[in-house]
Amino acid sequence: VCSSDLTPNQKIVNHKKREGITLSEVVVGIVIIGVISKFLLPTLFWTVAKVKLVSRFTKSYSEMAQCVKTAERNEGNFTTWLWNTDSEVYRRYFKPYLRTRRVCGTGADEDCGSNATYKYLNGSDASNPFSSSYYRFITDDGARWAIQVNADCAEKGQYCAMLRVDLNGDEKPNIFGRDVFTFYML
Repeated sequence: VCSSDLTPNQKIVNHKKREGITLSEVVVGIVIIGVISKFLLPTLFWTVAKVKLVSRFTKSYSEMAQCVKTAERNEGNFTTWLWNTDSEVYRRYFKPYLRTRRVCGTGADEDCGSNATYKYLNGSDASNPFSSSYYRFITDDGARWAIQVNADCAEKGQYCAMLRVDLNGDEKPNIFGRDVFTFYML
């Protein structure tokens, strides 16, 4: 059909059909975007969370390692330190070299995780690594730490201190190997 054979109304209608997209095409586009985002967004959020936790782990480990190195420069090799009580070891060897927001010590204190619940990577329940029996403190970055000393460790050939850290304090997931880690001073 030649455009000259069309009436003026038909030319306008045909011209309008060639411009833009139909409602059904818009709906199909939205559905496709929705399906793609359903699969990509959880992965994207987990990746961002993982990067954040790795960064916090690196920072916390680095700060604690620097603390121990500085304490060793001033107090001698850690195997020669006096490993009497958790609180004494914290006050003498850690506190002077760490920026802490809060010292909780032992005893019931919800801010230091005494009532929090923890899990292992396999989903099973873990005993609370920040229970009131551990000496606990919170560093300036919000990481929750607990220390437990092993008296006479050098003579016994055992670890001198167990340090636990919850990288993000009260935030979830509270899972060993994700945001909760244990370090031993051997």
